[in-house]
Amino acid sequence: MTDKELDAIEARANAATDGPWSWDCGDAGIDESQKYCTVSAEDDTGDFAIAEINDMYPPDGGRSNARFIAHAREDVPDLVAEVKRLGSELGAAFDLLRETLQWDEGYGENCACASCDLHRRVTALLIGLEEGE
Repeated sequence: MTDKELDAIEARANAATDGPWSWDCGDAGIDESQKYCTVSAEDDTGDFAIAEINDMYPPDGGRSNARFIAHAREDVPDLVAEVKRLGSELGAAFDLLRETLQWDEGYGENCACASCDLHRRVTALLIGLEEGE
């Protein structure tokens, strides 16, 4: 996933109504087979609907979808933050690895340990990452 894609996900999450969101399900009132679920948020004026799910099909009458939507408000920003944190840590680890192996464009293959299998494999990995593979 590119930084641009991750930033777009973060922007969509930031533009959504503030959380937390909650969900509730019940009968739609037409007959017992139709379930109606609402995902809601709350502000100074009270609760208001974020999404309404009308699902007459078993097994759970929309409960799983409502639960997923309600939790997405907090889950998506948490996941974006974790991906960014891990990306930063991975970048720092590869920077340290480059430094440790004295890898540098045109130099890494000529350093003292260039003939070892580990060096060849790490060099191929680093080149691949830089090329976006």
